[in-house]
Amino acid sequence: MTNKKLEELTAQALIKLQEHVCDIESLNQWKKQMFYLINEIGEQKLSSAVPMNQHDSSLDPVDWSSARFVAHQMLNSSMHYIQHVRDRPVWQSMPNDVRAAIEDECLPENGQSLSAVCNDVLSYVLPYGRGSVHPRFWGWASGEGTLGGVLADMVSATMNMNACAYMNSAAFVERTVIEWMRQIFGFPKGTSGGLLVSGTSIATVISMATARQRALGIGSKSIHLIPVDDNFRIKIDHLKATIQNDRDKGFVPFCIIGNT
Repeated sequence: MTNKKLEELTAQALIKLQEHVCDIESLNQWKKQMFYLINEIGEQKLSSAVPMNQHDSSLDPVDWSSARFVAHQMLNSSMHYIQHVRDRPVWQSMPNDVRAAIEDECLPENGQSLSAVCNDVLSYVLPYGRGSVHPRFWGWASGEGTLGGVLADMVSATMNMNACAYMNSAAFVERTVIEWMRQIFGFPKGTSGGLLVSGTSIATVISMATARQRALGIGSKSIHLIPVDDNFRIKIDHLKATIQNDRDKGFVPFCIIGNT
């Protein structure tokens, strides 16, 4: 029964892919119907999949083809959102029923399919943003979103990089962009550096913190290195004694840093 149902849903999806849309309203209706079919197909495949034991469990999709289709639909929806941003108001008020659907959502006991989550995002989240992607959004200093930014975030999330390692492509890209910035502003070569951050606000905070550290600093005399035992565990008694000793001198210890 499950296989027959799956075949019927797949056939409906293939027919739906051949349909033509003539305006935004019909396109939105097509998206809802298509996501419903994708969700049903995913649920059918999940229910018929062989249960995985603890050693075989994975975060990968059960069906990569269905997952790929959902990902393409989300990318298309994002591109459509940016392309037609001028056709919408700068800001759209969230209806009470939509807000209630988000705020009154109970803690889920079971997971949902990827297509179901994406469908909820398109219905309840994407249409009701702050409006900062609109070219006539003048209420704040943030710039509008671009397609290049969407794709860059997608690649960044795919690679899942961090700053802990040096020998990787992302680190070299960052160093190259920083070098370009040095050349643009005419900073001295060899003594100039920096890092890329998410935006102006965090860049300002880091700049102020860096300047304060350079001007005032904490100083090496304000840093205590606490010894560890043979198993590299911090000696708590030594830590407590050091803190108490600083307090007796009128200092205020405020931070304990542990490395693993």
